[in-house]
Amino acid sequence: MKLLKLVPDDTNIDFLKWRVMAFALSLVLMAASVGLVATKGLNFGVDFIGGQMIRATFTQSTEAPVAELRSKVATLGYGRLKADERLLLFPEARSDQFYRASLGATFRNFRVGTFAPFVRATYERNQSTTGIYDFRKVRTEIGVTRAF
Repeated sequence: MKLLKLVPDDTNIDFLKWRVMAFALSLVLMAASVGLVATKGLNFGVDFIGGQMIRATFTQSTEAPVAELRSKVATLGYGRLKADERLLLFPEARSDQFYRASLGATFRNFRVGTFAPFVRATYERNQSTTGIYDFRKVRTEIGVTRAF
């Protein structure tokens, strides 16, 4: 029984001949990608920024009733309407500043076998333009770790 051969036995393709051109093309594409991200930025959709998207189609008029839409969306309990760049319900987007400081110590002088006690204190602060995300946390941890 003869096997199916997709590539003949005497095939010889010189891939290394194209390496310089492929390298140059890769550099150009990477530079273009970095340039586009730097100038245009990333467009995070509803999948990445969270929230819900409402899409409405108007068939009876050419203009959307903006005031009526804003009042109806405001009664639904959604935080922000982003139908278009010119139709912002709230002028400021949520902005967060997160800080964390941690201090820990492992007491190897008090070890039992290869285990030693440790203590860690952590302070976290998130400053947000949305009140529900504005918080301060202080956490202490006491435990046993493997000390070498």
